[in-house]
Amino acid sequence: MSAIKFPAERQPATQTDDRGFETFTRPWLLFFQQVYERVGGAIGSGIPGVEASLFEDAGTSETNAALFSVEQALQQQPVQILIEAVERLAAEVAAQRDSIAELTKEVDSIKQGTMI
Repeated sequence: MSAIKFPAERQPATQTDDRGFETFTRPWLLFFQQVYERVGGAIGSGIPGVEASLFEDAGTSETNAALFSVEQALQQQPVQILIEAVERLAAEVAAQRDSIAELTKEVDSIKQGTMI
């Protein structure tokens, strides 16, 4: 099976002939012929043909279940990381709040002229 040759980008896809009809240029016509032959032409198998030729027990349900469990694990992992990060930040904010409260007490005592 040979590789499909794509027309150059500068090549227009259509041209107008002497009678005023718009037709494909030769490079694009050859490209579409190659694609047509690659997919099997008019008798090529479409989606219904492919579905009919699949094995009845090809393990697709097992594969889908495995993919679903992997997807769920991947979706849960970032959530757990975010939850842990939020908990760390909340603990840090609480510690900062306590420090600010202590500093506020010290500033108030300095304003009153008494030191603890």
